[in-house]
Amino acid sequence: MVRLCFDPTIYIPDWKQHYQEMLEQVFNSLNMEKIVDVSVGTFHISQDYLKNMRKREPESAVICFPFQKDSFCVL
Repeated sequence: MVRLCFDPTIYIPDWKQHYQEMLEQVFNSLNMEKIVDVSVGTFHISQDYLKNMRKREPESAVICFPFQKDSFCVL
């Protein structure tokens, strides 16, 4: 049995096309009868961890992303 988890998805120009091509390559190279689950998810981070990242790495491109606040984490 195989579970595939593709996360975090990363926004780049033409990201849908890139991910579609990548998923097609993966699925074409695996025995589909062995796959029991597939997920594609976004980047999640706790607010406290993000605050610490911003203090430690103020020039990082990751912390400049316009995160969306959710009920339990920052997306």
